[in-house]
Amino acid sequence: MNVWQPEDIRVIGNKICNPMFSKIALPIKRHIHNTIDKYLGWIQGAFLKSIVIGEHGILPRQIMDAFQNTGVIHLIAVSGTQVAIIAVIIFTTLSLFRLPLLSKQLITFAFLIIYAFITDLCPPIVRSTIMSGFAMLALSMERESDIFNIMGGAGLFILLLNPQSLFDVGFLLSFGGVFFGVYLYSKLYPLIFREPNLQKATGVKKFLLQFYHSITQLFTFSFCAQLGVTPIVAYHFFKLPIISIMANLFVIPLTGICISLTFIMSLANLLPWHLPVQLFASATWAVSTFTLKIVEWLDKVPYAYIWVGKPSILIIVFYYLLLLSAVNLTISRIARRVFVYGILLFSNLLLWSKVYEITHPQLKITYLDVSHADCTLIELPDKRKILIDAGLWRKNWDAGANIISPFLRSKGIAKIDILIATNPKYYRIGGMWYIIEHFKVKEFVCPAISHRSITYYNLLNLLSRNKIECKFINAENISLKVQFKDVSFLFAGDDIATKLPHPLPFTVLSVPKHGNKYCSPQEWVKAIAPKIAIFSCGNNPWSEPNIDIINEYKSINSLVLRTDKEGAITITSTGNTLQLETMRQQNSLKHTQMLITK
Repeated sequence: MNVWQPEDIRVIGNKICNPMFSKIALPIKRHIHNTIDKYLGWIQGAFLKSIVIGEHGILPRQIMDAFQNTGVIHLIAVSGTQVAIIAVIIFTTLSLFRLPLLSKQLITFAFLIIYAFITDLCPPIVRSTIMSGFAMLALSMERESDIFNIMGGAGLFILLLNPQSLFDVGFLLSFGGVFFGVYLYSKLYPLIFREPNLQKATGVKKFLLQFYHSITQLFTFSFCAQLGVTPIVAYHFFKLPIISIMANLFVIPLTGICISLTFIMSLANLLPWHLPVQLFASATWAVSTFTLKIVEWLDKVPYAYIWVGKPSILIIVFYYLLLLSAVNLTISRIARRVFVYGILLFSNLLLWSKVYEITHPQLKITYLDVSHADCTLIELPDKRKILIDAGLWRKNWDAGANIISPFLRSKGIAKIDILIATNPKYYRIGGMWYIIEHFKVKEFVCPAISHRSITYYNLLNLLSRNKIECKFINAENISLKVQFKDVSFLFAGDDIATKLPHPLPFTVLSVPKHGNKYCSPQEWVKAIAPKIAIFSCGNNPWSEPNIDIINEYKSINSLVLRTDKEGAITITSTGNTLQLETMRQQNSLKHTQMLITK
């Protein structure tokens, strides 16, 4: 959600907030926030606010991408790792005062509750806080604790408070990571590493064995957690961070030091002397800078991560079925049967789905919702991809980064065969910069006209640096016709309709210039006679699409669709039928199919 003008914000109430927030959590949060702003630089400050108090909205995009690519994004989003670090810090500090165990547990749990409110009660923090409370309660009552029962209790509590948390990616990653980390660890660690014999070791040898044991435990747990959440990560982020296990081994300890120093620095800022807080601020700056550099270096490692398409629910089910049966092969006959039959069934489904794709070629065209601009992806039956236009770019919003790239990644697309700019105006080429930098583009096509915008000039330089083949068409605007058997599509761009040569009936029309009233004359609309008229439009001061133009298309029985109303619109064609899907589930056109006759 974006708010562009201060006058768009209206206060609807005051003095009605939770006292835990207003009297305790917010004052602490503001003090930490102000301390960081006062003594640290912008980048380091943004990083520390993210990992300590959960303010990650101000972190630069490139740093967020680096943390995501290396598999340590959970630290930026505040997770159970922060709770564990804070619990260790508080408990260890209290141990210095020789307090009774119960007192230390109660004080630690009280601080964790406050921290949960400081981070706005995000599901991973609540989960970790509740689990820590249950574990300490079991310890104080001298009862054996079961991690899965504790997780179940924490999950039930969160879902009772907010059932929608079940669909929150933080909830899924948090519980999934812990569950699979614990469950798979008990199965895999004995197979991968041998328990060191610490009883006979002494001195340096014992220290090295203990260190080896700790590292192998952390490595195995991280590996198991990564195995468990891989489908969730692929489903939501379309990438797999291969280097995440190594990254966590380095970054988690450094993050713990950063969090500790930030809290100490904030406490020192309460004192009347400046020297202590400045010393701790210098140390905090140094460690946070080093942490960011480590993440940056790991992000540049070749194949640190790989892009994958969004997996289907069926693939996710097969993955977990095979994973759970594989780790139980040696102890369960049922697991062995499930594993073998699962592989056979999955292989058959994969094989015959590919055969079906070959024997039943389809054309798929998606009209993306990029506000008051255009962007269309054409997926040809021979698997080539054509991208027409790429939306616009604004200071705080990039259609290429925010809309087009996630959509392409979700489909597993890494290469664009032809990138077409129907004209070099900013709302046609604004998002192309990001696409060219992050995808392999084979060919660029654009009208051969002089255009003096800095956006177009920079785009041409980028194309030259990336050695992308460019073709310039001798026209003011590029219009494109796609014909697949009995189905035809026309992409008119910004052309004034009367200038289009030889108008013929088309099945689907991308209405010229967002439905501008001067670009769809009545005679031309009747000549084109589209069965479906698609308006790519958004909020704008020009009253586009024009209501008279909309009615003109409706008068010839065209099905009128708008991206600002329907969201992204996908049309799949076999050559004589059209299957229509819209992004917004409540729309009645979901999965509408039309039969096309000559």
